[in-house]
Amino acid sequence: MYYNPLTKEEEFHELVKEIESQSAYKRQPPTEKKYMSVPEMGRLLGLKKADRYWLVHKNFFKTEVILGKMRVELESFEKWYANQVKYHKVTGEEPGLELKKSSYSPRDIAEMLQISENLVYEKMKKAGVEFILVDYWRRYPKKAFDKWYRSQKRYRNAEDREKVRDIGV
Repeated sequence: MYYNPLTKEEEFHELVKEIESQSAYKRQPPTEKKYMSVPEMGRLLGLKKADRYWLVHKNFFKTEVILGKMRVELESFEKWYANQVKYHKVTGEEPGLELKKSSYSPRDIAEMLQISENLVYEKMKKAGVEFILVDYWRRYPKKAFDKWYRSQKRYRNAEDREKVRDIGV
């Protein structure tokens, strides 16, 4: 008696593999997605229809009409997302990562110097430190803040306060 170690399910999968290997219609690996629809973009950001199309209308990212439907280019969307702080993906991915590498918010500076945000606004304005507006929020470029920080002697960050403590001990 002949013993077949394969189960019916395994036989089926073996047969499918054999047919696929000889077929002219082999499955192709999926191509990398370059565009998403406006509704997809809206769902990703948790936005309603009007807000989705408002973002498109503001030309924050590249769009194309493909087969009669508006599509958002993924690369330009991700670049926009990395340089803004207002909108958040429902996946939990933090917005503004690229923006945060090159600038500080007033809250960041306040925490760093252990002062109030109002004092940050006051000192930066008085010193004429340049800022950029991102979604109506002020951001201070790191170079501009560092230049101001080196020019003054009153406020210190945690690292400099620690150095002073070490010298005084």
